[in-house]
Amino acid sequence: MNRQSVTVLFASFIVPIALGAIGCEHAPAGGQQKPPDVTVVQAVERQVTETVEFPGRTEAPEAVEIRARVSGYLEEVKFPQGGDVKVGDVLFEVDPKMYKADYDKAAGQVGVYEAKVKRLRADVERNAPLAAKGTVSREDFEKMVGDRDEAIAGLQSAKANLEGAKVNLDYTKIRSPITGKISRNLITVGNLVKADSTVLANIVSTQKIYAYFDVDENSYLRYEERVRKGEIKPGEGDKGVVQMTLGDGTVIKGGTVDYIDVQLSRGTGTILVRSTFPDPEGSVKAGQFVRVRLPITPQTAVLVPEVAVGSDQGLKYVYVVDDKDKVEYRRVTTGGVHDGMQVIDKGLKAGEWVVVKGLLRVRDGVTVTAHREDAAKQ
Repeated sequence: MNRQSVTVLFASFIVPIALGAIGCEHAPAGGQQKPPDVTVVQAVERQVTETVEFPGRTEAPEAVEIRARVSGYLEEVKFPQGGDVKVGDVLFEVDPKMYKADYDKAAGQVGVYEAKVKRLRADVERNAPLAAKGTVSREDFEKMVGDRDEAIAGLQSAKANLEGAKVNLDYTKIRSPITGKISRNLITVGNLVKADSTVLANIVSTQKIYAYFDVDENSYLRYEERVRKGEIKPGEGDKGVVQMTLGDGTVIKGGTVDYIDVQLSRGTGTILVRSTFPDPEGSVKAGQFVRVRLPITPQTAVLVPEVAVGSDQGLKYVYVVDDKDKVEYRRVTTGGVHDGMQVIDKGLKAGEWVVVKGLLRVRDGVTVTAHREDAAKQ
């Protein structure tokens, strides 16, 4: 082996040793890692109301099929399809020509009878003194009075015909009977519309929405017991705490129970209940499947923020930190959720501290640097 080869071999040993020495200079003293930082909050005990969830379906408080009240050919569509309409808005117009002609004819008849009544009244007034003196025979005078009364009756009939013609003419403009959202037009311009038969469009009301759901007998009896005790006022739905969850997870609050059916279904043992929810933007459509949470029983429960609860193959757990900042993995049984706080039925006591931030940095038995915060800030 020549001198050059020996030099290269020696250098190959020196470089790793030097790098190892550099690395050792930056290693923490004693080789220990800093305990992970986590945020913990205290489990609290609070009065909550147990809720039971039921599947349901939404329905508009008002739904109207728009039909024409007179027959004719559709001349115009005057609304935005799928848009908002108000009471009295003109939606469609049927060809009014024939109805305008009927109105004009009836108006002419009224004019004829008004002139006739005016003339016959004048005849009666002029001949009344003469009949009293015997200058005009009683038979002739009575005929004048009869003709006048007959003309007055004819005038009343003509005015009624005019009013009917006016109503039919007005009905050629088909107006919205409610405020809400309207569907597409089901009939296009030029088609024949039959009175009280042809459906032209559909309108559903907005601002609020109904949710109908079936409640089992046991839950119904518990709910009614709260009503009897005065904890719930009928029609107020426990001060509007009924909640509805849509298919995408959106929660709508402020629902009130305003209707309970008069009898239970013999086949299912359930009773139909209706809750009304505010919907000022009209975002909930009629016919949607929803889940409704009904308040049943008040109880004292242990609660923690939802973020503190983890799931492991369907089983729930929390990380509990003791007074020495040591972590314990603990299985828990959960209940419902109230304003972002998870009810813990079993496995945790009020006052114990649970991890809410830094969950991925902890495991059972490790020691942490715990930053204690108020649960209300989570």
